[in-house]
Amino acid sequence: MPSPSKPNVLLVDDRPENLLSLKASLEGLGYDLVTACSGAEALKCLLQNDFAAIVLDVQMPEMDGFETAMLIRARRRSQNTPILFLTAVYQSDKDQARGYEVGGTDYLIKPIPPDVLRAKIAAVVKAWEGMREISERLRASEERYRQIVEVANEGIWMLDPELRTAFVNRSMAEMLGYRVEEIDGHSLFEFVFEEERPALESALQRRKQGISEVVDLRFRRKDGSELWALVSTAPILDEHGGFAGALGMFSDITQRKKIERELHQRTRELEEADRRKDHYIAMLGHELRNPLSAIRSALHLLNQVSSQDEHPTRLRAVIERQSRQLSRLLDDLLDVTRITHGRLQLRKEPVDLASVLSGAVETCRVTVEERHHELTVTIPNEPIWVDGDAMRLEQIVSNLVSNAASYTEPGGSIRVSAERKGSDVLLRVQDTGMGIPPDLLPRIFDPFVQAARTPDRPGGGLGIGLTLVRELVERHGGAVEAHSGGVGRGSEFVVRLPALPSPPPERPSGSEAFTPAGKLRILVVEDHVDAASTLSDLLKISGHEVSAVHEGSAALDAVRAAAPDVVILDIGLPEMSGYEIARRLREWEARQAAPEGARIVIVATTGYGQSEYERLSREAGSDYHLVKPLDLTALQRILFAVAETRAKRDLD
Repeated sequence: MPSPSKPNVLLVDDRPENLLSLKASLEGLGYDLVTACSGAEALKCLLQNDFAAIVLDVQMPEMDGFETAMLIRARRRSQNTPILFLTAVYQSDKDQARGYEVGGTDYLIKPIPPDVLRAKIAAVVKAWEGMREISERLRASEERYRQIVEVANEGIWMLDPELRTAFVNRSMAEMLGYRVEEIDGHSLFEFVFEEERPALESALQRRKQGISEVVDLRFRRKDGSELWALVSTAPILDEHGGFAGALGMFSDITQRKKIERELHQRTRELEEADRRKDHYIAMLGHELRNPLSAIRSALHLLNQVSSQDEHPTRLRAVIERQSRQLSRLLDDLLDVTRITHGRLQLRKEPVDLASVLSGAVETCRVTVEERHHELTVTIPNEPIWVDGDAMRLEQIVSNLVSNAASYTEPGGSIRVSAERKGSDVLLRVQDTGMGIPPDLLPRIFDPFVQAARTPDRPGGGLGIGLTLVRELVERHGGAVEAHSGGVGRGSEFVVRLPALPSPPPERPSGSEAFTPAGKLRILVVEDHVDAASTLSDLLKISGHEVSAVHEGSAALDAVRAAAPDVVILDIGLPEMSGYEIARRLREWEARQAAPEGARIVIVATTGYGQSEYERLSREAGSDYHLVKPLDLTALQRILFAVAETRAKRDLD
């Protein structure tokens, strides 16, 4: 039986273990704790006793917490009893709003720290005791009520029906920087910023409607600074159920708001920095790909018209080596961005590792020969097949070989081997180089991590080659490890990949020569004059009729004058983008009602490597999308297919 001299707190939960936990958390506060295992049992307890607070679980069978609260509020004797909802399930804003709509004083989410629960119950009970004293004894017991609420750590503010201050405790006054007597009798609106008035008026209107809630409000301190408070408010009703004022409990959250603003600002700054970084990388790729495209086209042209002269041959080797190096650095940089944003796609197919090793070694041969390394490649006689992206697998091996060459002194040895072990394939790249310090070994695959450079070590790259190796290996379902005996003792990288259980079916070769199936009329639209010129010359040597323009309006005029078979269209043109040109060309074609099979083939080209640009070019009407520097084999394949289609159409 509860003691009449102690505040009674009713704990309602259908789970006995939860009731035990609540009682343990609130023991020692000096309250009589009464428990009920259902809403119906709680209502019976209310018929027998008054309670200073009710801790009410929301999810209960037969009658949930919301229904129980509505019945509690319907009873005049308990209509102002504080109800603290407690739940681990109903956590949405809608659920919380419903809790306050049915008369909840607070809405607590499990698990709640015992200290927080104790503080909230203590504050609620003390406020309830104060309100009871006011209701029962009015002015006669006002002093006792003041003594109770003054000891509360939270601010307490009571308003009369005209929203003037009827009572404010010392904690509340200190939060605002006033003395209690400077607040007494003054309107609540005198202590808020003008821009906060609409929100406060709306909140008070809800109080007049009998709605309790917890809100964040901003107040103006005496010195003009801001006070952010978490305000738990409830209406005060007279004996007829009319609005008699409002009671609020205030917690100072100014520091929390300041941190939230700083975090929000920092987040925005980081997002902007990330956006600018991506934009910078895209622009870098665009600016570098244009000259690379011109260099590669010029190389192909030189290879066809000047193959006997010793000097052009030597220059070709230099240009090709440097352009490949630039292209590789650029591709590594862009690949890091693609992987970071989840945009790297693998084109998997059965791949023979022998061809992968051959291509990777050929890619690194110049670097290896310049450093006078002894390169040994060992593979089994029988083919080893894996399911992977051939280009990316070659990139894995070439990155490891290039890394070995960079960190191995001239004259050192590099060994590359592949073997099948059970259901896996092991690729090993070993060197006799400078080794890896023990403190660096655990971080060797992290971005931008590099060993200290020596004067005889070339370049050094961007510090992302091994990062790409790890990411690409893992995307193939494998793993990579680094081993080293320490400084000066060489290193070994071991790549483990899943092997295919049996040889794949034979596939038609993709290396057939592209014998022209007929001359095409080609329009090159490119604002980079050198790139346009070299590409045009290369296409002319292949037997095509080629013209070139450098801006959008000229491209449209050229098409209208004599419609070409193919338009090779740069996307990044000034004044009028390639997207707009493609759209206008398709609109012009539609008006011409061209016969079936006579549609202009648009090949979009761009220095931007992101997939978003390919999607935009397709939407604008492009048939193909190539990234600079152009893969001339891919371009020749496209032109071959177009010429073959045109030839079949003419025969029909």
